[in-house]
Amino acid sequence: LTLFLMRYEYVNLYHTLSDWWNSFFALPENKARSINVVFLDGHASGNLDPVWEQLFGNVTFVKRLPDDGSTCFEHAILVPPGYSSVLFPASTRWFNAKPCPVMTEA
Repeated sequence: LTLFLMRYEYVNLYHTLSDWWNSFFALPENKARSINVVFLDGHASGNLDPVWEQLFGNVTFVKRLPDDGSTCFEHAILVPPGYSSVLFPASTRWFNAKPCPVMTEA
């Protein structure tokens, strides 16, 4: 299982927390298998990157993947951007979306 996400404010704790939140809620309920994370952004490593490994597992930067066509991901999940998190007030989100029932029923 591989999570793909684009980080925007990767060294800001609040924004990184919203990325962690969205990543966690993007996972299927049965998340017993190992989890990989691929950062789609071109940012350098940040001081909060080690936490990703503690929370989810293996972390890779897309720029470090081989470009010879040999890379394949069996189960991929595209994580919504942190700015779409329920942690942001609806008035500051960059799009209007209905709340996710899984998050609102908890």
